[in-house]
Amino acid sequence: MAVTISGTDGIVGAGFTVDNSGVSVTAGVGTFSSIRGDHHGDGANLTSIPAANIVGVCTSGLTKTGGFGKFASYAIIAKVRAADSGYWGAYTTGDWRTRDIDTEISDEDGIVTISSNQFTLQAGNYFIRFACSMYHINKHATRLQNITDSTTAGIGEPNSSYTYSATLMTTGTCRVSIDSAKVFEVQGYPSTTKATNGFGEDMDNGPCHSVRVEIFKEA
Repeated sequence: MAVTISGTDGIVGAGFTVDNSGVSVTAGVGTFSSIRGDHHGDGANLTSIPAANIVGVCTSGLTKTGGFGKFASYAIIAKVRAADSGYWGAYTTGDWRTRDIDTEISDEDGIVTISSNQFTLQAGNYFIRFACSMYHINKHATRLQNITDSTTAGIGEPNSSYTYSATLMTTGTCRVSIDSAKVFEVQGYPSTTKATNGFGEDMDNGPCHSVRVEIFKEA
């Protein structure tokens, strides 16, 4: 049965009401100014939902345009060491030493660039995790240095490695807020010199990271 509504008419019946405003039907497809109530279909034609009305878990197929969580972008950069690559170099005490970075592992939004073991971030707020390896150099201090401003952006956790320990990673975290492009590097300071392999040694069964930086850009 077909029903025709004209003028300022509306339909009122048991269980439903259709008024004369905000409703149009073309070729069997209805357009409504708002929808309320339970949804029983597959939602294939539901293309826009106000962010304030979304509660629950977002899965594949839902495109984020802002407002979901603290961070908008993520990148990870590292110094990648090949399997069976031998010793990674002498670690000399007496000053802060620049640690190698040469590879973007992930950077879908292009938030970081690498050059000469340093990386550049554009203006914004960032949460950064950094780590670097060491081997038998006794106590090990690390920091993330803002090269552009000659300031220390973050410091590492205490760590020590001596006579019979394995290659270890010293880690640190910090939050960085910058108003223009800045250059950073990961630096380490060993308390004793370890010739040849103070940075660490290769893994027999696969590649690994001797330096790793994870960058979370805030929304």
